[in-house]
Amino acid sequence: MPRSKIPRVPSTAGVACDRREASGPFDVIGDVHGCAAELVALLERLGYRRPSARAPFRHPAGRRAVFVGDLVDRGPHIVRATRIVMRMSEAGSALCVPGNHEVNLLDAVRRRTRAASPGTLRTMRQIEALPKAGRRRFLTQLERFVRGLSSHLVLDGGRLVVSHAGIPSEHLGRDTETARRVAIFGQTTGGTDRFGLPVRVNWAAGYRGEALVVYGHTPVGAPEWIGNTVNIDTGCVYGGRLTALRYPERTLVSVPARRVHYRPRRALPSGIGLRASTRVQPDERI
Repeated sequence: MPRSKIPRVPSTAGVACDRREASGPFDVIGDVHGCAAELVALLERLGYRRPSARAPFRHPAGRRAVFVGDLVDRGPHIVRATRIVMRMSEAGSALCVPGNHEVNLLDAVRRRTRAASPGTLRTMRQIEALPKAGRRRFLTQLERFVRGLSSHLVLDGGRLVVSHAGIPSEHLGRDTETARRVAIFGQTTGGTDRFGLPVRVNWAAGYRGEALVVYGHTPVGAPEWIGNTVNIDTGCVYGGRLTALRYPERTLVSVPARRVHYRPRRALPSGIGLRASTRVQPDERI
């Protein structure tokens, strides 16, 4: 996304990115995008339980989920999925970082604009379907939740980093405007491809840090390991899978999408509806 089109990234001043004292074990979960049924199935497969539908999921062994953001937009049950994550976070059984779709949604709601993406408009329609009091309460809770999130998290003595769009070594643990933008929106060249989508920099190809960085943002057909990084956005909303990385085990657990929930403008040639993204190496210029 060209920088001029990026909404103002909420300041997280006072919200620590450095949570080295949190040692896990963790289950890092990829982009949910409103796929609530698949989220419930994945949490249950990971061993999380709840006594009722309104209660937060907890793991009997004390594991914590860490969500990489993009809880909203495109999927069928945005409110339900977001409430699951917010309840877990409030209960202490989950951590979360913000995705660009949360920031875009809050920007669209604040501006009361219809000039939003089709995926964001889908979220807004689902929120508007709530009773008036419930709608107001949900939006208040969501804004408070997103504004209270760290742009990225440094965990387990600095050995694990979770960021929505990934983060180069020079920004680790920093809460600057640039670090927040990179962590939430990713690195782009400023140009667009023939579909009008932003050309993204494949930052992981140049990453040489010692910390394992787990991220999402760019959908891939299968978890993508590049050096000491792994992209776990396996495109559940596009008919792929919802994936979690168990840490420190470094094992992957996933559940299949129940169906294709959203069809992008262009798809990968694998047959499922994963959106294809144009990426260039860190040192390339187009």
